[in-house]
Amino acid sequence: QLVGIVLFVFARRDHAPNCVHVRAQAVGTGALGFLGNKGAVAVRLRFYHSTLAFVCAHLNANKLSPDARNQEFRQIESRLS
Repeated sequence: QLVGIVLFVFARRDHAPNCVHVRAQAVGTGALGFLGNKGAVAVRLRFYHSTLAFVCAHLNANKLSPDARNQEFRQIESRLS
């Protein structure tokens, strides 16, 4: 379970019937790679003929190692289905 990460996706009322196959998922990447102090939430949906994905992520603030942040992003990306 993630702590303090939220993602809202809004649609105008006239477009709402065309927002289908909505899926949401949370991925924790904190301590031990799974705890909820870091991670991401994502929403995927089909909008007319396009598939859209929205991701809100809270990554490690390691300014000295951008490679660590990039690895954390890759972990999130690979665990989102």
